[in-house]
Amino acid sequence: MPLRVSSLDDVAAVSPSDVWAVGQGGGDCTAGGKEEAIHWDGSQWTNMAINLFCDAEDVNLASVAVVKPNELWAVGIDIEPGPVGVTIYNNLALHWTGGKHWTKYDFRDDADTNGLTSVRAASPNDVWAVGGIVYRHSTSYDQIYHWDGSRWSLMEFRNPERVGGLIGLGVVSARDVWAVGAQKVSEKGPIEPLILHWDGTTWAKIPHAKSDEGAYLASVVAVSANDVWAVGSGPPDGPHVEHWNGSEWSTIPTDFQATLTGVGVIPGNQSVWAVGSAPEQQFGVQSLAIDYRC
Repeated sequence: MPLRVSSLDDVAAVSPSDVWAVGQGGGDCTAGGKEEAIHWDGSQWTNMAINLFCDAEDVNLASVAVVKPNELWAVGIDIEPGPVGVTIYNNLALHWTGGKHWTKYDFRDDADTNGLTSVRAASPNDVWAVGGIVYRHSTSYDQIYHWDGSRWSLMEFRNPERVGGLIGLGVVSARDVWAVGAQKVSEKGPIEPLILHWDGTTWAKIPHAKSDEGAYLASVVAVSANDVWAVGSGPPDGPHVEHWNGSEWSTIPTDFQATLTGVGVIPGNQSVWAVGSAPEQQFGVQSLAIDYRC
């Protein structure tokens, strides 16, 4: 079966025979649904029709989190036509609980939103999602949503400038959650990494490690309370990698050019993988995977 997802942005796995990937939708409702998700059963990928977006102008799922077998969350943006000349932008979450059953959650309509960028789960009753900055009443906020098993609630974190936002999430436990992205701390200041931490009670901004001007973080993976990795990029083509040791973030030196967009850790063998793209003389850019041994 040809896959009808036009691009993929995130992947999550339960086992070698139970893997999900999400991204930009393909197909249409007359062909059985707009596929924004595909599933691997150990031998082949299958289109997972989500028949919830027949009237949407555009749908993009940016992230997926598998809570347990037959339960997952996916987040992104749903762009719909509104009144004449108006486009409605919705932060979007989808909940799958087996079979063909998908539940759609639309959040506050906001013309400034770029959608939700990451979702991660500590348990079925403890799911987090983040997105970019929204601007209301002359103040900008990072978007942080939490699912408690029955509803989504918004926990906005005030950001100094209408620039940047949260891109990646990493969960150690219900009382240990990390979110990373980009920020500006002054009107004329450069972009720099943004790191927030949830301790079970409040979100707090944590000082990032030393970085080049214009650097930001795009992905974070939390192995334990004292082993967290975050990756991103800085101009012009430099990667930016940070590590949390339980008390502070430090910069990990790199000797290559790349834009890093994802990070993962293989438990037990001290192997950290980062993926992204790198400049290539002949074709402009090329896909990249880096293995870092701790």
